[in-house]
Amino acid sequence: MAQIGEVTADFLYIRWEGDRKRVNGTLGKIEINRAEDLKTEAEKLTPFLGKMDVLGYFGKYYSGIHP
Repeated sequence: MAQIGEVTADFLYIRWEGDRKRVNGTLGKIEINRAEDLKTEAEKLTPFLGKMDVLGYFGKYYSGIHP
């Protein structure tokens, strides 16, 4: 899960990578369903929306973004 500490810029960038040892990283295939994790992440990011640009990147090893 992302750790959000002190904000030092006018934007927020989050990168979700995942564990290369637990998944194959096959594009388009759900290997681990992350739907509940993403709900928790969204709650953490909500206070920043509308105050700054919020950017996110999901690496292929995060796996299971689209339930």
